[in-house]
Amino acid sequence: MKIRHVLVSIVGLCVLLSGCARPPADQINAAEQAVKDAQQSGAATYVANDYAKVEGLLTAMKTEVAEQDGKFALLRDYGKAEELAVMTKTEAEGVKVAAVKKMEEAKFGATQAHQAAQASVASAMDLVAKAPAGKDRAALESIKTDAVALKASLNDVR
Repeated sequence: MKIRHVLVSIVGLCVLLSGCARPPADQINAAEQAVKDAQQSGAATYVANDYAKVEGLLTAMKTEVAEQDGKFALLRDYGKAEELAVMTKTEAEGVKVAAVKKMEEAKFGATQAHQAAQASVASAMDLVAKAPAGKDRAALESIKTDAVALKASLNDVR
């Protein structure tokens, strides 16, 4: 009879221990990958405040997982960690989209500024070509040299 009680107790304990909470590995990995993707999309540069918030969520998630890992097996509850992982992933994906949008806006602005600079250099070159040589030929040559250098610089910028 005692052996039967011991066996039932052991089986019961095994069932309890096997039912202990485990960290939500898939959600954690997905959240970490989403943050990494956001970082690689330039989020730290283009949407720094939002990216810092996402990093804070990632840190909070990792802290929660570590806190639960430190508890006795039967007392672990990874619900909050899972919630933080899902939130981190969602926020990171949004930050990535925002970063890509900001980068495209910056690229568009840079392209327009480059075109305006090219137009200004072309206008300066035209004015230098029409300028009378007169007494101050050295100054005119200096301006022409500067304009040619600016034109070459703009090609490098492109």
